[in-house]
Amino acid sequence: MNLDKTLIFIVITALLGMCIVMVYSTSALTAEKQWNDEYYYLKKQAVWIIVSVFVFLAMSMVNYNFWRKISLFLFLGTITLLSLVLIPGVGKVAGGARQWLSFGPVNIQPSELAKLTVLIFVADMLDKQQGTIKEFRKGFVPSFSVLLLVCGLVGGPDLGTALLIAVVIFSMLVVSGISFKYLLLSLIFSFPLIVALIRMKMYRFKRILIFLDPWSDSRGSGWQLIQSFIALGSGGLAGQGLGKSIQKMGFLPEAHTDFIFSIIGEEMGFLGGALVIICFIAFILSGLRIACRCRNFFGHILAMGIVFTVGYQSIINIGVATGCMPVTGLPLPMISYGGSNLVVCMAFAGILFNISTEQEKDIRSKLKNRRIVKFGRHK
Repeated sequence: MNLDKTLIFIVITALLGMCIVMVYSTSALTAEKQWNDEYYYLKKQAVWIIVSVFVFLAMSMVNYNFWRKISLFLFLGTITLLSLVLIPGVGKVAGGARQWLSFGPVNIQPSELAKLTVLIFVADMLDKQQGTIKEFRKGFVPSFSVLLLVCGLVGGPDLGTALLIAVVIFSMLVVSGISFKYLLLSLIFSFPLIVALIRMKMYRFKRILIFLDPWSDSRGSGWQLIQSFIALGSGGLAGQGLGKSIQKMGFLPEAHTDFIFSIIGEEMGFLGGALVIICFIAFILSGLRIACRCRNFFGHILAMGIVFTVGYQSIINIGVATGCMPVTGLPLPMISYGGSNLVVCMAFAGILFNISTEQEKDIRSKLKNRRIVKFGRHK
C-alpha cells in the first residue's frame, strides 16, 4: 500500500473511531429521553458504519472506469429520485424539509446520493468534451445545464447541498480548463437564482441575518450559533473531557449531527478540533496527490471532484460551527450521525483507493514492457 492510500486508510479509521465515540457522547441523553435507550443512535450508526465499510471495500475493488460506463443511468436514476422527493405524500418531511424517501425501515436522502452520481456523470461528460471544452455550445452549455438541473431539484428542499454540488461542479469545470469568461458568465447568471432560492424560504433569509448578528435574536434563531460559541469557548486547550459536555444537555440543538464539531471542541478542546482538521487536510492532500498522478483524464477529474466535495463540506460544517459561515445543515463528513452521508463519503474514499491502485498497475505494466523491450534489444 502506497503512502497516499495508507494516509487515507488511517484518516478514515480515525474519523470512524471518532464518529462512534462522539455520536454516543452527543446523543446518549437525547436517546434516553426519546427512546428510553441511551444506545439507540449509537446502534443505528454502528450499523451504518458496517454498511459503509463494505461499500468502501466494494468501491476500492471495482475499476473506477466501470462507473463511466453507467454514468448516464446513475444520473437519470438520481434525477428520478430527486423528483420523487418533491411529490407530497412520497417525499418524507424531516427537520422542516422534504428531502427523504422511505423504503420500509430504510430512509435515504437522494441529495446525498447526488453528490456521488452527479460527480461521476460530470467527470465522464468533461472527459468526452476534452477537445471542445473551451467552446460555449459544446463545452459550457451542457455542463452548466446539468448544474442548473441538479441544483434546481436539490435546492428546493436542501439549499446547502445544492450550493455544495454547484461549487464542486464549478471547481471541476475550472480544473478541466473551461474558458474563464464562461465561468464568470455562470457566476453572474447564478447569483439571482441563489438569491431567489434563499428568499423562497424565510428561515434561509433569517440564517443570513443571524450569521451577521446572532445576538440580535439570542433566544430564537441565534440560539444555536451562540450555544456553539459557548461550547467551543468552554473547551479551552484540552477540553472538559469526554462525556462532560454541558451544551449537549439540551442547550445545543442538533449536537450529534450538524454541530458535532462544537461538542468535539468542548469535550476535547482545541487539540481535539485541530486533530479533526488535520485528518481532513491529510485526506485532501492524499486525494490531490492521487488526482495529480492519474494520467487518465476521467480518473483525474473524478478524484479532484471527490477531494472538492469532502474538502468543501468539512470546511462548511466547521465554518458554521465557528460562526464563519451561515448555517447550512451540512453534516461533518464521516463523523456526524447519519447513514446517507457516511456511505457516500466512504464510497468516495473507496474510489480514490481504486484510482491509486489502477495507477500503480499502469506504472508496473509500463515498467514491465520497458524491461521486455530492453531485453529484446540486448538479445
